[in-house]
Parts: sequence; structure tokens; C-alpha cells
Amino acid sequence: MTTAWLPLGAACFWTVITVPQNWRDVMPGMDTARFVHRVGEVLNGTRAGRLSPVVYVLDDDVDPSNDSDLLWALATRVHPSLRQEQWHGPIMPWYPCFLEEELHNGWGAVVVHDVLLPAVGSGRVPPATFDGVFPDDVRAKVLAAESESARSGE
Repeated sequence: MTTAWLPLGAACFWTVITVPQNWRDVMPGMDTARFVHRVGEVLNGTRAGRLSPVVYVLDDDVDPSNDSDLLWALATRVHPSLRQEQWHGPIMPWYPCFLEEELHNGWGAVVVHDVLLPAVGSGRVPPATFDGVFPDDVRAKVLAAESESARSGE
């Protein structure tokens, strides 16, 4: 693990874990689903790990303390319905997202999202950035128009 971060903007309801991009080299034969499951088990097995009901596991090319980087990564890498594991466990009583019964019982759903990039060569797509999405000729035209606009004072 590189970083464990509870973003203040998410009221510390999320835990963001980043791992070195070479984790596959360190743990040969481990796929992302098993790896993220293990991270969830470790977190769920500790008192501090249960502080957040939502966990995101990302590569460390994202700085989780930078809200813009984190928002970009979550928007572009979290699949809407796949690559997440849910189970029930102890929860803290101050989470307004839980049902009254869950809060009363101190037991509710916990989710761990696999936000890890695919291995190089196995379907990894370029990042959704200006440089990664648009071809050279389109980028050149946009940059030239922007430069011209800046020179003319618009």
C-alpha cells in the first residue's frame, strides 16, 4: 500500500487506498478481484478499517489527497456496476446513509471498489485526457486557436 486517505470532502465516509503500480510483479498470479478482496478483508478486520463504509482501491498514479485528481480517477475508472464487493459488517452510528435499523444494530453494508487499472497489454485504454483522447492534428488546431485567442485578448 502506498497511501490510505479519508477525503475530507467526502466527510471521511470514504477510504481511498492507493497501491504501487507494480503490485502484480510483487504478487504474481494475483488478479485484481482477489487483491481488492484481500484489502477489504484486512480493513474489515480492524477497528480503524471499519471507519468508512466505502473503500476505493486505486493505483498510486493518483494522489488521493488532491481532490481534483481523485474526482477525475473515480469518474473515469469506477465501473457503474462491476468490480465491487459488498458485505455486511460493523458500522459507525453517525452515518446518515444507513437505514435507522442498521444504525440501531450497528451493522450495515460495506463496499470495496476495485478501481485498479488493467494490466499493461490487457485492455488498458489511454487516460481520458486531452493528450490521451484527441489525435495530434485536432490537438494542434485547438492549441493554435487558443494561442490566437490569447494573443487577440479574447
